[in-house]
Amino acid sequence: MVDEQLKNINEKLQKVLRKLTKLQKENDRLNIEHRSLKQSNLEKTEMIEKLDVKINILQASKVEMLPEEKTQFEKRITGYIKQIDQYISMLSK
Repeated sequence: MVDEQLKNINEKLQKVLRKLTKLQKENDRLNIEHRSLKQSNLEKTEMIEKLDVKINILQASKVEMLPEEKTQFEKRITGYIKQIDQYISMLSK
């Protein structure tokens, strides 16, 4: 009877230890992923700040553009905005 209970307790303990090991590995993986996402977020934030500065400089130096140049400029800005939106959506996942 006592031997059976000890065996039962030992089996449960082994099961808990396996689960603990599995959870520790998962925690380590998530910590690595978190650090990676945090670094990526920092890089994207820096990129956004640089793009904001460029936009401000361009707005401050408003010069009359030819219609073709203006169209190309607007396409480029639209592309930047799409990239920023993609980065933001990736970071919010």
